[in-house]
Amino acid sequence: MSILKITGNKKHLLYFLLLLGCIIRFVGNTELPGGLNQDEASAGYDAFSLLQSGVDRNGNSFPMYFVAWGSGQNVLYSYLSIPIIASLGLNVFSVRLLASLTGMLTLFIFYLLCKKVKGEKFALVALFLLVINPWHIMMCRWALESNLLPFVLISGIYCLILSLEKKYFLSIAAIIFGLSLYAYATSIFFLFFFFIFSGIFLIRKKIHSWKTILSSFLLFLLIALPMILFIAINTFKLESIDLLGMTIPRLTNEPRFQVHIFTEGKFTDSFTNITNFIILLLTFSDNVYSNIIHGFGIFYLIGLPFIIYGLFSIDRKNKGEMFLLAAVLASIACSLIIYVNINRMNMAYLPLLYFNAIGLIRFVQKFPKWKFFIWSIYICSFLLFIGIYTTIYKKNAAPRFYTGLGEAIHYAESLEQDHWYMTTNMNMPYIFILFYRQLPAKEFYTTVKYNNKEAPFRKVLSFSKYTFGEYKDDPEGVYIIRTFEIKNLPSHYTFREFGTFAVGLSR
Repeated sequence: MSILKITGNKKHLLYFLLLLGCIIRFVGNTELPGGLNQDEASAGYDAFSLLQSGVDRNGNSFPMYFVAWGSGQNVLYSYLSIPIIASLGLNVFSVRLLASLTGMLTLFIFYLLCKKVKGEKFALVALFLLVINPWHIMMCRWALESNLLPFVLISGIYCLILSLEKKYFLSIAAIIFGLSLYAYATSIFFLFFFFIFSGIFLIRKKIHSWKTILSSFLLFLLIALPMILFIAINTFKLESIDLLGMTIPRLTNEPRFQVHIFTEGKFTDSFTNITNFIILLLTFSDNVYSNIIHGFGIFYLIGLPFIIYGLFSIDRKNKGEMFLLAAVLASIACSLIIYVNINRMNMAYLPLLYFNAIGLIRFVQKFPKWKFFIWSIYICSFLLFIGIYTTIYKKNAAPRFYTGLGEAIHYAESLEQDHWYMTTNMNMPYIFILFYRQLPAKEFYTTVKYNNKEAPFRKVLSFSKYTFGEYKDDPEGVYIIRTFEIKNLPSHYTFREFGTFAVGLSR
C-alpha cells in the first residue's frame, strides 16, 4: 500500500474526506430530493403519533412492527426519530435528519473498521471510495426506513472485529445485530447465514469459548424475541398480542419481507432472485429512480472488476477480513430467498466496498503506471455524478417525491373548506394529509374506510372529511390534484399551482 504514496498529513486527509462526505450527505437534503416520498411520510407520521399519543396511525401501542399500509413497515427508524421530532417538530428536515446523521456516522465507523483490519492507509482509500459512493450519497438524503440497516450492520460487524481483542464486544455486537431486525426485517435472513459463517470461523479458530458465544447468542435471541413472535403470529394467522405495552401486530397480508423460497414454485423463485442479483451487480441498477442514477451504478461502473479482484485477494490469515467475507457470502445466500432490488440487498454494499478497496490497491500495486488514470476516473465520475444529481436528477425526481404537495396542503388548510378531495394519481395520498396537517391518529383510525381492508397495500377511500379519488362538484370543497388533471375538471374551478400539484375551488 505504500506505493499509493498518499501525500500530506494523513489526519488532514482524513478530516477533509469526513468533512466532504458529511457535506454531500447533509446540506440541502430537504431540497434534493425535493418533496417527500410516501414511505418517508409514513415513518415520520408514525413517529409523531407515538410521541403524541403512544399509538401509531392504526391504533397500535408502541408496535414492534408497523402495520402501515397493511403489509408492514420497519420501526427502528421511527423510534430513533422520536427525539428529533420532539425537538424540531414534524417536517421534512426532521424526518430526513436521522438518515443524514447515520450516513455520516457510517463514514467514521467504516474508516475505523478498515483501519482496524488493514491499517490506516488502506482505511483512507476505503473511506475515499465510500465518501464518493453514489448509492450511499443518495441513500443518506432521503428517509427510507430500511436504509438504516447498512449503518446498523456495519456497526455490529465492527464490534465483532473488536471482540477479537476484547471479548465483551461480542455481547455489544449481539445487541446491535438484534436491533438490526427492527431496522429492516429482511436482515433476519442475512443474519441466519452470517451467524453460520462467522460462528464456524470463531469456533474453528478458537477465538471465543462456547460459553461466550452461547451467552451472546442468547442475548441476541432476547432482543429478537418480539420479532420471533411477530413472525409466528403472521405465519400461523394468530391474533395480535400486547407484550409489556408493546403491540406485536397481525398484518392484513403476508409481511413485505416474506420468504419466497418456501412458496409454490420455489426453485423458479430462487433462480430468478439470484439471477436478478447478478444482473444488479453487473448493471448496478434496478430501474428504481430513487435508488440510483443510470450510468453510475452502486460503486461506479469501474468498481465491479476491482470488487472481483479484491474477493480473489483475500488474506485468510486476517481474522477481521474473514467477517467481511462472511457478510458478502451471507448477502449472496440472501439473494436466493428474497426478491432483489437495491434496497432489499443493502446489507451487501459496504462489505463489497471493502473488497473494492482491496482490489483497487492490489491493482495499483501491480500496475503502478495506471494509478493516475484510475484515480482520475473515480474523481471525474464523482464530479459528473454530483453535477447530474444536483441538476437533471433534481428536476426529474420532483414528481416522484411529490414536490409542492406540502405547500398545496398548507394552502388548502388556509381556505377552511368543510370537505377535501384529493387525487389518487400518486402513492398513498392519505399519509400526506396526516403528515402535513399533523392530525391525531385517532381521527384517522376511527373514521377510515378502505376499498379492501385485507389488501397488502390498502387503498384509503376516505377518513374524517377527506375523500380520495372521487371528485364532486362541491361548493364547500377544496381539491388537491396533480397539475396535469386540471384540464379534467369543470371550467368554473379556479386553481393555484404548487410544483406538480394544484389546489382548486368551485366558484
